[in-house]
Amino acid sequence: MSTRAPGTLEQATFRALYADAYPDVLRFLRRRVHPDQAEDVAAETFLAAWRRIDDLPAAPDDARAWLFGIARNCLLNARRGEQRRGALAVRLAMAAV
Repeated sequence: MSTRAPGTLEQATFRALYADAYPDVLRFLRRRVHPDQAEDVAAETFLAAWRRIDDLPAAPDDARAWLFGIARNCLLNARRGEQRRGALAVRLAMAAV
């Protein structure tokens, strides 16, 4: 990962990617998580993409596939978080009894 701050070219590239792919990424996520969580996971997806903007493939189709891979990883992280919260709720309920 690069330590330099992204410049205007990277910003323009990211803005174009966001404008083109956000509705599709959000639709992808809404089919897989609770609708209340979909926008949060989409935000995490684009944050991760911004942080890794130097890794963005040049070809548009490859860039979309790269972005959906990031979305999938963010989705899996969100699911693991839900499982941890559920397990914690069970442990707390058992401790209260």
